[in-house]
Amino acid sequence: MNSNPTQAQAILARLRAARGDWVPMPELAACSGAYAVHSRIAELRRLGHHIPPPRITRRGRLVCTEYRLIEPPPPPALADLDTQQPSKNCDPFLSHW
Repeated sequence: MNSNPTQAQAILARLRAARGDWVPMPELAACSGAYAVHSRIAELRRLGHHIPPPRITRRGRLVCTEYRLIEPPPPPALADLDTQQPSKNCDPFLSHW
């Protein structure tokens, strides 16, 4: 069994490590060994990862393409739920249960 991550997994790991910041395409290619970063991004999108269209900047003849991953915030921990105050609209009769 091969324990090495796939190119898409390596790209996903790098995007997650960026925590929503933009990552230049050459950096994604270097960390994954992928020459077709755009194809790996498309694969990740098909798997349900929210990767918006790339940010493309131009400086003369140089074109820089960057990607980022948008992940939903984690659900609140159970401990956080215990410390929340009940809603003011809560029926007092039900608060005894």
